[in-house]
Amino acid sequence: NRPVFAIDYLGNGWKNEEDIATSWKFMTKQKHQMINGFRLENASWRNWAKQRHNLKTISPKALNWY
Repeated sequence: NRPVFAIDYLGNGWKNEEDIATSWKFMTKQKHQMINGFRLENASWRNWAKQRHNLKTISPKALNWY
């Protein structure tokens, strides 16, 4: 099933775990046909894991990544 709308994979708008899972499954199948497909697959998987495990976003500044 092809997604019916585009989603910002790095945004905070994810609420429905089923939508995240469906998007990840689509990206897994299409990653070779899309520009940056592997990156989109990884980003969708990270968002799915974040949702499933109720993880919080940590500021890069707090991690001293500069």
